Amino acid sequence: MVNKKYFLYLGLTFFTVSELFASSDNIEKLSLQLDWKHQFEYAGYYMAKEKGFYNKAGLNVEIKEFNGKDPVSVTLSGDATFGTYNSKIVLSKMKGEPIVFLANIFKKSGLVLISQKDIRTPKDFVNKKIMATADQFQTDGIGALIKRFGVEKKYQQIEPTFNISDFVNNKVDAFSAYISNEPFELNKNNVSFNIIDPANYGIYMYGDSLFTTISEVEKNPERVSNFISASIEGWEYALNNIDETIKIIKNKYNTQNKSIEALKYEAEETKRLIMPDVYKLGSIDKDKIKNISDTFVELGLAEKNNYSFKNFIFEDLKNSAIKLNYEEQNYINNQKILTICSVKNLMPYESIDKNNLHGINADYLKLVSNLLDIKFEIKSYENSNLTLRAVQNGECDLTSIYNQNLETSFNNIYISEAYYEFPLVAVSKIEKPFLSNIEHIANEKVSVVEGESFSNMLISNYKIDSLIEVQNINSGLKKVNSDEVEYFVNTLPLIGYFLQKDYYSQLKISGKFPENFQLRFATKDPQLKNILNKVIRAIPESESTRIINSWISIKYDDFDKTIFIRIVVFFVIIISVLYLRYVITDRYNRKLTEEVQRQLEEIRKKDSALLSQNKLASMGEMIGSIAHQWKQPLNILQLNIEMLIDDYDDGLIDDKFINEFRDKNIDIIKFMVTTIDDFRNFFRVEKEKSMFDIKSSVTKIVDMQKIYLKKRNIDVEIIGDNFKAYGFSTEFQQVILNLINNAKDEMVKKNMSDGKIKINISKDGLVHVIDNAGGVPEQIINKIFEPYFTTKGVGEGTGLGLHMSKTIVEDHLDGKIGVTNVLGGAEFFVKLTPVIN
Repeated sequence: MVNKKYFLYLGLTFFTVSELFASSDNIEKLSLQLDWKHQFEYAGYYMAKEKGFYNKAGLNVEIKEFNGKDPVSVTLSGDATFGTYNSKIVLSKMKGEPIVFLANIFKKSGLVLISQKDIRTPKDFVNKKIMATADQFQTDGIGALIKRFGVEKKYQQIEPTFNISDFVNNKVDAFSAYISNEPFELNKNNVSFNIIDPANYGIYMYGDSLFTTISEVEKNPERVSNFISASIEGWEYALNNIDETIKIIKNKYNTQNKSIEALKYEAEETKRLIMPDVYKLGSIDKDKIKNISDTFVELGLAEKNNYSFKNFIFEDLKNSAIKLNYEEQNYINNQKILTICSVKNLMPYESIDKNNLHGINADYLKLVSNLLDIKFEIKSYENSNLTLRAVQNGECDLTSIYNQNLETSFNNIYISEAYYEFPLVAVSKIEKPFLSNIEHIANEKVSVVEGESFSNMLISNYKIDSLIEVQNINSGLKKVNSDEVEYFVNTLPLIGYFLQKDYYSQLKISGKFPENFQLRFATKDPQLKNILNKVIRAIPESESTRIINSWISIKYDDFDKTIFIRIVVFFVIIISVLYLRYVITDRYNRKLTEEVQRQLEEIRKKDSALLSQNKLASMGEMIGSIAHQWKQPLNILQLNIEMLIDDYDDGLIDDKFINEFRDKNIDIIKFMVTTIDDFRNFFRVEKEKSMFDIKSSVTKIVDMQKIYLKKRNIDVEIIGDNFKAYGFSTEFQQVILNLINNAKDEMVKKNMSDGKIKINISKDGLVHVIDNAGGVPEQIINKIFEPYFTTKGVGEGTGLGLHMSKTIVEDHLDGKIGVTNVLGGAEFFVKLTPVIN
């Protein structure tokens, strides 16, 4: 008899194996192409694989060692799904390669130059032999370092042998190296050397980063997201479990035959390059990308251009309201400006004044412009038929169409989805009853604008016999007002606009047709049509409604059978409330007084909170300034310290040298301490008002910002007399900082190379802040001091800066603040009461 336990065991085994095979079907196979040989530099990916983080995310990842081919070309060819590379992925994007930046791991490039002891600075490379690839001299930080120190083509390039004995035996004067590898070997052999790191000279490049193709992101966004998360988890594990990670690399990923000691040294240096205690693992800094791209332009590897890095960062793509595919995004990037054909006078839809578009379409196009990050150029035409003809002839990229049947009249025109839908309405005199059944209009005299596409529909659907055509909307409304016709028919926005403007107390909307009238875009390019459809779907209905409400308000007569009952009930409630109020007036008034006091206290607290919020928002700008102020002194201190030993070896150190060395470095430290003191004082909370010096307060703020602004080619000049005022000096400084930062933001946005800010102080109590950033658009100049009003994109501005500046000046300093446009820019003024000694 066969043992039952045997069959039970066999069944369980079969079940387990089949489960394993079944689960493996759900695992997606993909590959990661490394940009060098196996070492601790890629520890996070090894641990993501070995600890099952990739497997848990449903991914079976093959990690490919560098094979001599560029990782970008390998990934674009489809031989790898993902790749690791340095800052060159930014250059690839600048050249139009369809790649996406997924995560940055190394916040600092590890590529440095190792030199003989007598070579201390990049200037010493003249007539020296440097072993590095031609590519390294052209790209990355080494190329920028050589160029900035003016030693281009003044050295001899030696092709790398990847053997440090060439350096040890003085065959070369310097060689390119990775800071986590070669220094260990040199130290082990007691070889003296210097490290010349581009970062010490203000050249900051990214080290190892993850990237993939646009195609992979479009087809498998969830897989990309899972790969990033699992890789980051692997890096967190590797950095927190270095000994375990080293053992795994030694046993499974050690094609270079590194020792445990070498891997430990590499691990410590890798941690310094990743800086996990300072930066979030995987985070990407957009300002850093801009700086890296500027470096590539400086090296002559890319033309000077306003490069768009839109849709380059995966996180932006993932959170984007519109999901454009690669071809569509390329179309937008290449176009830069789209030409709009618009009707000269068709309000409230659109009108053109001094080449500026106004109306519903203008506001809607601003939303489109922001979402696509593209500019529009306006061309003026007399009517919609002419705009469509211009699109058909290639004079314009797109136009708006207002009639449902226009698209049938023109060949090779592509029509977008509707971005607004409006009903047709009938207008009558104000005393005329509401059309409870719109079909009753058949027995009345009705006027329409000649040529309207809905005329035939009115005749066929509603059997209107007396359809009288007029030249324009105003003529039709005049006919209704003079009793020549009973009704005028047109779309709701047009009717609402003219009623509000000219006939508010004479005419009303007294009937609505069930047919809808649609606004759409027309273009000759099918790809642009698809892009516009995506934008239309992405714009929230609330935004569309807001635009409509800002242009029209409708007087609409629509009697309901239940309205009489509602009115009666309403009046009964009102009488009851009045009676109740009469009985409890005294008690209510007492409570009201207490409530008013409480609300006033709440308002004061909120005002204080908003002030703090605005001050904290300023802190980011100030910290950036401090970083720039400190960068050069720190570099000088480091250089002085590095050269001290050499000066000692050369016998230069005596009492005079020590005194000069001390004084020179104390001056540097004093400058840094003063910068921090000014920064601390700016954020000091002042409890009592006091007299303060205006010019001194302005100068301190400008000094803290000066280097930061100079880096952006912005000049700041303080001129005029001086005066003292009574109030809170740090709050006044916050106002000046807000005005300077707003001007700076405009100049950076416009990529200006000659930004100028002039601060003019006059002893009669006026402080003028004047810039050359183009001024404030006239349509918003009266709104800029309102709370939460901002012209910046989402996440770029709070709308609190100017509002809080107004609060500080007018409520805390008893002054006035305002703005006017001057030639080439804006002029803000702050009027305070000078203190007379």
